[in-house]
Amino acid sequence: MNRRITLAASLLAALSLALVPATAAVAADQDVTTPGWRWLDVYDNGYRLQDVESYYTDFLGSGVELAGWRRDAFDDLMRITAFDPEAGDGGEFVPTYPLVRFGSDVLGPLPITPVSASWVDNGRTSTVGTVTADFGDGRVVTVTFTMEIENSTARWTVSPDVVGGDPAEVEIEIGGDLGSDGDSTYVDLGGGAWISHDTNRGDPVIAWRLSGVSPQMGTVDVPGAVIFRAPGTASSSVTVGVIDFDECSFDDALDTMAGLAPTLSLGQSISPLYATDCLLTVNPPAVGPGEPVAALLPLTLSAELVADNWAPDNETDFVDLDWRVDVVDGPTGVVAVLEWVPDDSSLAVRLSGTPTQAWSGPVTLVVHRGREPVLVQFALSVELAATGASSVAALAAGSVLLVGAGALAFSARRRTALPR
Repeated sequence: MNRRITLAASLLAALSLALVPATAAVAADQDVTTPGWRWLDVYDNGYRLQDVESYYTDFLGSGVELAGWRRDAFDDLMRITAFDPEAGDGGEFVPTYPLVRFGSDVLGPLPITPVSASWVDNGRTSTVGTVTADFGDGRVVTVTFTMEIENSTARWTVSPDVVGGDPAEVEIEIGGDLGSDGDSTYVDLGGGAWISHDTNRGDPVIAWRLSGVSPQMGTVDVPGAVIFRAPGTASSSVTVGVIDFDECSFDDALDTMAGLAPTLSLGQSISPLYATDCLLTVNPPAVGPGEPVAALLPLTLSAELVADNWAPDNETDFVDLDWRVDVVDGPTGVVAVLEWVPDDSSLAVRLSGTPTQAWSGPVTLVVHRGREPVLVQFALSVELAATGASSVAALAAGSVLLVGAGALAFSARRRTALPR
């Protein structure tokens, strides 16, 4: 049974422990691009990732490079900081993980030594690091952390090696911080599957698949914190998946990630969700043989876009922020231009040109300003003179449009009863 976990209780008992000074090893980091995502500050120590944001080098084959809707998934995984008033000059934020527990003894936060790193755009990135917890009485725990990133997913694997004692008495504690901070909501789906999301809907919905670790999702001391305790007896892992979605597809995103979380695995490609009724317009007149297209299509914003203040407020913003429209799918020869309508301070798409391709069905456009794209769709009929030109099969509303190695799923805007 699903249960909601609210922000309450526990974390950073570490600060009340006998902390080991963490002498920072020299670490390197790089950004990594995968289809639909840009992973920021991927460190070479197998442990730390700063953030991930939606980003497209070719949005739906339109040739347009733009940022999607969802960013700020993380504020650091797997690393939490807490304020130490005695550190530095007047206090500093210091790392609190990883910790190693051996029975009642605890060491940490422990410095991580980078071992290897391979940053691969549009492939599988892998970095490895180790920590050593020497308890001074012959008990030594060496932990290898491996962080891997591919497509819409990342995975952390914790592999312990215990010397001088019973591995069953060992526990490795790691933690991270979500971008949604105090607005984080967590849903336990059972069996090690979770989803988390921003109550304000601003950040990506995250799917979690936990193998062998016990989680603590959410705390009072550090809002948005996630903590995992890994056993000393065997390797364990935390896998995350992220999804991009427009303002009209939040409920579909929750459904999608709840369905994926129980079987989530490294390397999965999770299609972004965009509704075809988030931005509405009218259908232009049919176009006969040899006729040009000449139509001005007013755009009507959904309630979600209005609430988000998505559109420009005035013509100056329209021009300065470079609002524009691009064709995702439509007949060749038709040109679409985004215009500002001063009479009612709205947007419209002007169609022109003479089609050179027969067409019967939906035309799909994307309206954007280099980020936060919204699809708009209308029906168009184009008849050509009898020259043998073939018609192109139209996309059906609600279908899946394949794009390279990934896909964009048109959101059906279902409303669900999933806890949130």
